[in-house]
Amino acid sequence: MYAIVECDTEHVERTLENMIFQLKAFPSHMKDEMLAWQVDDMHRKHPRAKYSLHHHRVTTKIYPRGRHHYQPTGKSRHKYPLHRRRGKRRHWSTRPILRVVLYERLRDRMTALLGTIGWAA
Repeated sequence: MYAIVECDTEHVERTLENMIFQLKAFPSHMKDEMLAWQVDDMHRKHPRAKYSLHHHRVTTKIYPRGRHHYQPTGKSRHKYPLHRRRGKRRHWSTRPILRVVLYERLRDRMTALLGTIGWAA
């Protein structure tokens, strides 16, 4: 003797499809959250973030002294000379480029964003 057991997988399939949809849309939400972080916490007037489909990551550039410091001007001389006179050494700052408070706020925002993904059907 044997028993036949039938299972309905429609609910499981719907749940998995919903999760796949959430995961595919997640990088877009990450980019939106990073832009909101730049406006709210970093006080950037023109936030910018790049999203890479191939690598599944969102990136932004943070310059230690501002973006305009590094952009070349039409003049042949730099705003700050690359080489100084002999005898003088350039001392680099040991401060982190991104302050710890800003990094923690970004981490908290991304952690809260992870909490929006769920298995609910």
